[in-house]
Amino acid sequence: MRRGTPSPGVRVTLLGLAAAALVLLAAGCGDDDTEPGAGLHLSGQVDGRTVSVSQPQPVLLEGDCEARAGLPAAVCFAATATGGTPLTVGLANLDQVSVGEPTEVVAPGCSSASSCARIDEGAVVLLSLDEELVRPREGVLTLRQATAGERYVGELRLELPGGRLTGGFDVAPRPDPQPPGGPESPADDGPPAEDGRQRDRGEDPGPGEAFTPDEVEPADPDDLDD
Repeated sequence: MRRGTPSPGVRVTLLGLAAAALVLLAAGCGDDDTEPGAGLHLSGQVDGRTVSVSQPQPVLLEGDCEARAGLPAAVCFAATATGGTPLTVGLANLDQVSVGEPTEVVAPGCSSASSCARIDEGAVVLLSLDEELVRPREGVLTLRQATAGERYVGELRLELPGGRLTGGFDVAPRPDPQPPGGPESPADDGPPAEDGRQRDRGEDPGPGEAFTPDEVEPADPDDLDD
C-alpha cells in the first residue's frame, strides 16, 4: 500500500461517517424550515369505513369545543374528509402532555371539557366523524408544539373501534380576511380640487367646482321670501 493512501476499509468508514453527518444536518435544518399551518393529514379506517383527510387549513377551535364541534376538548381541528364527511380531532388535556415525548392515548369516560382536561395518566384524544363521537381505545400522541393562539404540531396513531387512524397535524389560526381594497384603504375625503389635490372634507369648492350632495346644507326656511 502506498504511503498516504487510506485502505478500502478506512475509505468506507470515512464515507459512512460523512453520510451520517449529512443526514443529521438535514434533519436539524428541516425542523427550522418547517412552515406553520401545514394542515391536518390523517388516513385509515373507522368501523370498517375508509377515512382520509388532507386539509392544509383546518379550522382551529380553542376553548370548550363542545358547543361548536360536539367534543369535550380544549383544542379542536375541524376539517372535511374525503367524500365531504365532517371530521374533527379534539385534544382534551394538553396541559398534561409533555412536548417532544410520545404519550399514550387513554380512553377515559369523561364527558365534559373540564373533566377531560383533568385526566393526567395519558393523552385524551377524541374524534367527531360525521357528527358522531368516536373515542380511541388506545394509541400514541407525540406533541411537538402547543402554543395557544399560534400553532399546534404533532403526530397521531389512534386505535379505534374497527380500525386505526394515523397521521399528523401542523395547525395555525386561519388568516383574517382582508376588507375590499386592502387593509389600508384610503378614506374618501371628497372629490379632488381643480388643481388635482384632494379637497379636504368641509372645504369650500374653488371657482368652477361644484358642491357634492353631502356638502350642501339645507336652506333655513326663515331666510326664504314668499
